[in-house]
Amino acid sequence: MEIDDRNVKWHEDSPFAQGSFGAVYRVKFEGKIVAAKVKSLRDVPPNLLESAKKEYKKEVALMGEVRLVGERGGEAKHNTI
Repeated sequence: MEIDDRNVKWHEDSPFAQGSFGAVYRVKFEGKIVAAKVKSLRDVPPNLLESAKKEYKKEVALMGEVRLVGERGGEAKHNTI
């Protein structure tokens, strides 16, 4: 799922989490604070770029199926990404 960056309001200049494959920021999307992963492809060699893009699209598809469970005030909330 691709999201137009114009529909996202960035709340942080720095990520709250970062790994070798990208950084995670808190953003506002459709009125809710959510996590946005920004993947860097700068260090991927040109001959592996298409493969890296395919792997990232698979990850995005998988995350779209994840159900998050949060607890607020004793009430469990279930959200589908």
